[in-house]
Amino acid sequence: AEVSRRAGPVRGVVHAAGVTADARLVRLDAAAAATVFAPKVSGFAALDAATRAEPLDFFVAFSSVAAVFGRAGQSAYAAANAALDALAVTRDAAVSRGERS
Repeated sequence: AEVSRRAGPVRGVVHAAGVTADARLVRLDAAAAATVFAPKVSGFAALDAATRAEPLDFFVAFSSVAAVFGRAGQSAYAAANAALDALAVTRDAAVSRGERS
């Protein structure tokens, strides 16, 4: 809202955040998983909420093929990208219903 008042409406979003914390699943702790999830999932949620009333032309969220194929030692990264993909599908459905732009 503050950005829109100062600079005009936000017309688009590009979300390209990502962090890795490589570890085999059996050695992955909650703190490392949270570190990987935060930029992808919380970042998406924050951007979606912040732009809810904006007349967006686009909302692009960069994921990774790791969400589909995975990679040894990157279970948290793969899961974070899969969660991001699910959020993007949910947001796209809201756009289709006219609930977002």
